[in-house]
Amino acid sequence: MALSVRNLRLEYPGKLLFEGLSLELPNQVMCGIEASVLGGTTSLLKGLAGLIEGITGIIEVNGRDIHSLTGQEQAELVSISYEEAGLISFLTIHQNIVLPLEYHLGKDDAANDARVKMFCEMFELETALLLCFPHDLNDVQIRIVNLIRALIVNPALCLIDELDSGMHEEMIDAAFRGLREFTKNNETTMIITTSQDALLVQMDCAYKIESRKLVEFVDARR
Repeated sequence: MALSVRNLRLEYPGKLLFEGLSLELPNQVMCGIEASVLGGTTSLLKGLAGLIEGITGIIEVNGRDIHSLTGQEQAELVSISYEEAGLISFLTIHQNIVLPLEYHLGKDDAANDARVKMFCEMFELETALLLCFPHDLNDVQIRIVNLIRALIVNPALCLIDELDSGMHEEMIDAAFRGLREFTKNNETTMIITTSQDALLVQMDCAYKIESRKLVEFVDARR
């Protein structure tokens, strides 16, 4: 399994978010999780990425316990695409995107530039924006850049927090086409949180949070 989660428990002071949560996902799967206000989906993604202390249970990515890895090893296996923020303000968009490549794979400007161009085409991001800084972009453009930066190192697991928030239908369709294209050609499993039922039913599998666990999402319109 690309991702194996068993008996996960996450509690903040005075608030228990998850208890006994389990999830098994194979390679090259797009999994949706229904997002709701204060539902805990962002905390769940951060927990799966190994970014929250105090979380208990087993989280394995490609058979490796996420809690036993160094920070660099975690970053090589798992990436997270934030709904907002996440970019370094004093770097250009291009510099933000290639930073993980330079950190993990070493600096190769020509190869990195070609890879950035490929992702811009895949997710229909205007290349002129690569010379801008994060404050020059709107919220939706920031989410697309965060997504590209998360995928560019071909992680085993990519966690995407409400990518569709604020997007119009055509942009959502373009983003999902890009995700499908990427999934077909790479050994990456994705978890995508969204509040839209119409998007959840397009996933390979979908869940909602109920009683501090994940249960299968069933489309009420059917």
